[in-house]
Parts: sequence; C-alpha cells; structure tokens
Amino acid sequence: MDNMNKNLVYWVAALLLSAAAILYLYKGSGYDNIKYNLTRNEAIGVAKNYVEGLGYDVSPFMVEAYSTAEMKVLSYLTKTLGNEKVNEIINDDKVYVYGWSILFHQNKKPGDPSPEYTVVLSNRGNVTNFYRDVPDTLTEKHISPEEARVKILKFLVNTGVKNLNEYSLIESKSDKKLNRTDYIYKWEKDSPEFKGKQNITVVFNGDKPGKFVSRFQIPAGLSPNLESQIAIYGTASFIFIFFLAQFAVFIFLRKYHDGEVWLRIGRNLFIIFYVFSLIGLINSWPSVGQNVVMGTDLLTQKVVVFLSIALLVFFLYSLLLFSAWSASESVSRRLWTNKLRGIDAFIKFRYFSLSSGNAIFRGMVLGSVFFLSYIILFALGSYLNDDIFFTAYGFWGYFNNYIPSLTIFLDSFTSALLSSVAIQFFVISFVYAKWKNKWLAIVASSLLAIVGNVIAQSAPNTHIFMLDILIDFIYGLIFGYIFFKFDLLTLVSTKFHIALISGAIILYSSDNAWYRWNFWVIILLLVSTIVIFIIARIRKEEFRLENYGVPTHVKKISERERMKKELEIASHVQLSLLPKEKPNVKGYDIAGFSLPAKEAGGDYYDFVKLDKNQLGVAIGDVSGKGVGAAIYMTLTKGILQAHAEENASPKVVLNKVNRLLYKTIEKNTFVSMFYSVLDTENHTLLYSRAGHNPGILCANPDGETRLLKSSGIALGLEEGHIFSKTLVEETISVASGDTIVLYTDGFTEAMNPSLEEYGEDRLYEIIKNNRSKSPSKLIEIITHDVNHFVEDYKQHDDMTIVIIQRNK
Repeated sequence: MDNMNKNLVYWVAALLLSAAAILYLYKGSGYDNIKYNLTRNEAIGVAKNYVEGLGYDVSPFMVEAYSTAEMKVLSYLTKTLGNEKVNEIINDDKVYVYGWSILFHQNKKPGDPSPEYTVVLSNRGNVTNFYRDVPDTLTEKHISPEEARVKILKFLVNTGVKNLNEYSLIESKSDKKLNRTDYIYKWEKDSPEFKGKQNITVVFNGDKPGKFVSRFQIPAGLSPNLESQIAIYGTASFIFIFFLAQFAVFIFLRKYHDGEVWLRIGRNLFIIFYVFSLIGLINSWPSVGQNVVMGTDLLTQKVVVFLSIALLVFFLYSLLLFSAWSASESVSRRLWTNKLRGIDAFIKFRYFSLSSGNAIFRGMVLGSVFFLSYIILFALGSYLNDDIFFTAYGFWGYFNNYIPSLTIFLDSFTSALLSSVAIQFFVISFVYAKWKNKWLAIVASSLLAIVGNVIAQSAPNTHIFMLDILIDFIYGLIFGYIFFKFDLLTLVSTKFHIALISGAIILYSSDNAWYRWNFWVIILLLVSTIVIFIIARIRKEEFRLENYGVPTHVKKISERERMKKELEIASHVQLSLLPKEKPNVKGYDIAGFSLPAKEAGGDYYDFVKLDKNQLGVAIGDVSGKGVGAAIYMTLTKGILQAHAEENASPKVVLNKVNRLLYKTIEKNTFVSMFYSVLDTENHTLLYSRAGHNPGILCANPDGETRLLKSSGIALGLEEGHIFSKTLVEETISVASGDTIVLYTDGFTEAMNPSLEEYGEDRLYEIIKNNRSKSPSKLIEIITHDVNHFVEDYKQHDDMTIVIIQRNK
C-alpha cells in the first residue's frame, strides 16, 4: 500500500502546519525584503516624466528597463543590521537597495555622439541616479560658478533631496571642456544608523544637469565580494555541466547502439523543456543583454544574447535532459519500475490517477517543508552568527519580465525537471545499478549537485562559501533520499513547489496590484495541485505500466534476445549435422573443421560410409551467410546422404542432388560442392567438382602441389542438362604420405584491415611446408596462420576445411 494511503492525515497536517509557519515566519526573512512597488511600465513612466521635466525630449527614444539591486549594500546592511532592520530601511527608502534602471537611447553604437539618458529609481519611485551620456565635444551654454551652484541646489530640491543641510560639501570644481564647462559637486554625511556614509554627486554640463548619484558607501574593507564569487562558481559549474552533457550523450549513444533506449519520452521531454525555456526567454526579453557589453548597438546586442542563450545554453540543457533520461530509463525500469510509475502516468496525461495525484501532492507537502526549512535555517544562522545571512538575490529577475507569474511557473518547472533527471535520476540509477548501494548512490548525486550548481536546485546563499557547500550537500542528500523513498515524480514535484512557493512569497511581499494579481495566479497553480490530489483520491484509479504499452527499448531487447536464442538454436542444430568424430579408415587419417562467420553458416562437410572399402567425402558452400544459408546447407546434406549410398559415382550423385535443389531453392541461390569417393583398397580418389574451389593434392616426396580442378558448375543454377554436360568426374591415385586438402573460399578470401586477401598462394605454401603434420595439426596451423594474417579483422565468410592423408 502506498505511503500516502497509510498516512494521509499526517501529510495533510504537514501541509497545513508548514503553510501556516511560512506565513508567520517569512516576515523578517530575506524574502520579505523584496517589495517592488513599481511595475516595469510604471517605472518607465516615472523616469520619462523626470527626464522630460529636466528639459530633455525623449519621446523618439527607445526604452530599456531593468530591475537592479545594490547587492553589496544589501548584503552589508543585512549582515550588519539584520533582516528586520533592513526591511524598515527599504520601506522608508532611506538607502537605495533595489529598484529600476531605465535607459532612453537611440540604439547607437559606441562612440556615437547622440545622447543617452539613464534614470535609476528606488523601490518607491524616487530618483537615486541620473546619467546624461554626452560626448566631451557637446556644446552647452556657459554659466558662472555661482549660477551653477544655484542651479545645482534647485535641481537637488526638485529631485527630492530635502535634507542637504545634513551633508558636508567635500568637493566643488569645474572641468573645462572644448565647448562648455562642467561643474562637479560632491556631498557626504556619516550615517551611524547604517554604520557607513552616504554620498551625493551632481554634475552639470554647462547649464544642464548631466549626472546625479545618491549612494550609500560601505566602509573600506567591509564590502562583500559576492559578484566575483557567484561568477566564478557559476562559470565553473557551467563548464562541469557541459562535460556532464557530453558524458550523458556518450552513454546514450552507447545504449542506443545496443538498442536499449526509448527515444519517444526523451524526445518529448527535450521538446517540452526547450519550448518552455524559449517561452520564458521571450517573456524576459526586457532584461536580455543586461550588463553585457559587445561593442555594438543595443538592439543587436540583445538579439545576439537572445540567440546565444536559445541556441547554445537551452539546447545544451535540453540535450542533457534528453540524454540523461534516455540513458537512465532502461536502467531504472529494470531496477525499479515503481520509481517511474507516477511520471509515466503524468506523461500519459493520467493526472488524476493515484500514481500521479499522490506524487504531485507529496511533492507539494515536501516543497512546503523545504521552503520552511530555508526560512528557519537562515533565521537560526543569523541568530547564532552575524556572518550568516540570507539575501534573495536570485529573484530580482522575476520583475523584469512581462508576466512574472509565467516566468515563475516556467522556471520552476524546467529547473525542477532538469535537475531531478540530470542529477538524481541519472546518477543514482547508474551508481546503484553498478554497486547496489543506496547511500553510495545518494552521496554521489549530492556531490554532483554541488558542482552542478547552475542546474541543481539548492538552498539559498549564506554568503559563506564552505557553509553553502555543506548545506547544498545536505539538501542534495535529502533530494536523493526522496527519490529512493518515493519516486521521480515526487522529486520533480518537490523541487517545482519549492520554487513556486518562493516565487509566490516574493510576489506576495509587494503592495503593487499587478504583482498581487500574479501572486494569485501562482496560488491558483498551488490550489490546482490540491484539486488534482482530491480528484485522484475520489476516483481511486490505479495506473499500471502495461496500460501505457511496452517501451520501444524493451521490445528491441526482447526481439534481440529472441533472435539471439533462435540463432543459438540454429547454430547448435547446424553443428549437430556436421560429423561428430573423425572417420576411422584403415591406412588414412582424416579430419574436418568448420567455422561459420555468423551464429549459423552455409558451409558444409560430411563423410558418407559407402562400403567397407569406400568413403564418400563432401564439402560444400551455400551462397550467402546466416540462417538462410544454414537452412539450404541442411537441405543439401539430406539430399546428398539420401543418394550417395545408391551409387559410388560422384557425378551421378551430384546430378541427382542438382535436380532436387533446383526445384527447391530460390533463384540466384546456389551451392558449390566438391564430392569425392575414397577407395582405401585401391588407394584412389574419384571426384567431381560442382563449381567449388579446387582440391589440393600435396605429394609427399617433394611437396609438389597439384590442383584437383575438374570442370563443373554449381548446384541449383540449372535444371540438369547443362549441369550434367559440364560436370566431369576424374580419378587420382593417392600415394603413401600424400595429403589432400578440400576447403571453402572463407580461407583464401579472408582479409586483413588493409583489405588484402589471404589467397591461394599462401595456402599452398603453408600446406607444402607442413605436409608431414597430421590432418588435425595441419588444420590448426592453417587456421592460426589465417587468423594472424587478418589481425582480428571481422570474419566475413564461413571457413570449412577437410584434410585426407594417407599414412606412410
């Protein structure tokens, strides 16, 4: 019985308690510090009014708006004052921490003299920075230093600086340009409340404002170096993920070659992930290219960055997802089919089955508990050590996008899917399959989650590197345990709901109606999880994999195993048809050997006892290889044995065999055969050659080689008239010590890697040099020499040989 069925009350209670605790404890946490009160369009409107109020016309200009944050300031204040005090500072707009940066531009390239205007707004819409980017050659009206001072003071009042008397003027100077004079004023004041200084800088280009900066200055030596740490760690992690993707592709290709992967699900996951990621990228178009400098106009820069992310980054992630899933699926289905039952139901659109509904709801409960643990962890950390603090810097991007709730949903889904499949599913499946140790697999996936930080969902940052590593490792262990305890869909749902709840809390913190509306969209998604679960409980529909259909890779494996078994049977049958022992013929030593190129082959040799003094010796080669050739070989053997005992003439026997084969085998198929009758009393060999390789007679005294090449065409090519007319029967005498070798072209046509054939000459030479060896030993020498020649190059034809040697 499913764990959910046995402990339903506990799961529901855990959800309610964690939800209540989150609502109670999130205030004062890092999540509560993000309270955007302006939407992107509202910020653009405020900035436009401000710039036009200064006398600059920006109506024909293009506009870019980015959510921005002074991360160093936020981190310093959080570490120094705590989350609750920082929350008050942000609400009162005492220090600029985050807000909007609005750029009015004409899509100019670097060095273009046309002006640009940048306005930075605080969270409450107050102007904290203004930049007018103009060349030094720009001409402006000349005013005196006193006129400049008056204009600057009036400008500050209009901008909202009403407590300038609290500041000390630390610098006032003029800068003579080619066609104007710039005036620079700087003020500073101590801020004991914030344990730092606040600065104001104003620059006038002639009689017009060119720059205004109001900034909190962190004391020297106390500025945290967050950006570089994040950049270095993120870059190293991305490089690792790149190589992980290559490894996953390698494993996938190897399994694909073996016919052990199911492409359909992996392909669908690739498409879903890539499309969802692309939609999210389009939704985040306003922030694309932010903080990127490429030496070109801004629009081109944004397009290049967009295409780079879409065609490189997202393709890499999609490929990693596809390869990791496809490579792991066959392993996982063999180890534990129940781990995929929920996600099978989900992929089959059986959302309301118990397998899917229970897993999704479990993930929601676990995701709530995880998010609550984040809040408790950092509240406890801040209480125990002032160096441990939390800033939710990863969530600023939500406000850049056209529809924040869409971004939260898409990011939550794609990151949960990618990290669960590429980290836990991929690593755990292979490590457990190899070593059968649960905790070794969990630890391996947790270590991979640390180095794969760019895709692995982990706890928020504590700003202490080693502590972050430890926390990520612990949470990675828990994620791995969830996979083992429950299933893959539960793990994906857990990570999905962690991100979804985080996004909902961020939106809930804002007082803006647009962000609150997006918050309720996220709440609707969370409620839909509960609805799915309730419907699944009511319907009580169980999902079974057999209803989904047998996976393609299972069919391939089954088919391959069936074919392998059939070929093994065919090979066994064929070998059983060959002589099981050497014929015992007085005065002669006879041996035979056959090696098929595949499991079953078309070569054949046989010994037929005719009377006490005669022995029929046959060797044949069916055109083609494999099972079909083996069947025809079996047929040929039956016909030959049925007629060989009736007549001692090889020509007569082969004529009868030809007539029956011609009526039976397919056109363009034929059998070559060398059939002979050895007379051990008269020491003669009577033979006919039906299109087969000539026999080799090696005389004992001097090793002279003679080819036994009487005329004749192959069996089965013609009904009988031409065959009988061309077939010749010849007789040779066999002297003491003479060796007769009958073989198929698998020996002479054996090729090495340079595609050079072994050839008749090499065969003749090795027979001549070893003619005194026994037939069994000579066969061993010949086969060893051929194998040495081909250098393990793949055997392409059956190899069969029979050697007759008269004793000395």
